[in-house]
Amino acid sequence: MNPSLPITVTEDGNIQQSGQSLGQMSLVDFAPGDLVKQGNTMFRPANANVKPAPSSAQVLQGKTESSNVASSESTVRLVNVMRQFEMLQKAANIAGEMDRKSISEVAKTGP
Repeated sequence: MNPSLPITVTEDGNIQQSGQSLGQMSLVDFAPGDLVKQGNTMFRPANANVKPAPSSAQVLQGKTESSNVASSESTVRLVNVMRQFEMLQKAANIAGEMDRKSISEVAKTGP
């Protein structure tokens, strides 16, 4: 391996440099919860039973994975949740104030 030469990765996960094979990536499939966090940026399989990825799986060198969340929809939902929280918080404050007033009225003795 020469660090000054570029490395290419084929769609099946073969790592090459100058046409010479340097290694092979294992393409595997994980179910939700099958990975355990290891350190700050790495994950490891929770058990040794790792399924091979479907035959349609491929590695695309130089591609960037896009988000699976629409940011505008998420922002609208976040604003709605914040408004609902504020309304519930005000309702809880009003209920607390009503409790305080009713307790002080009951506690009064005489006219």
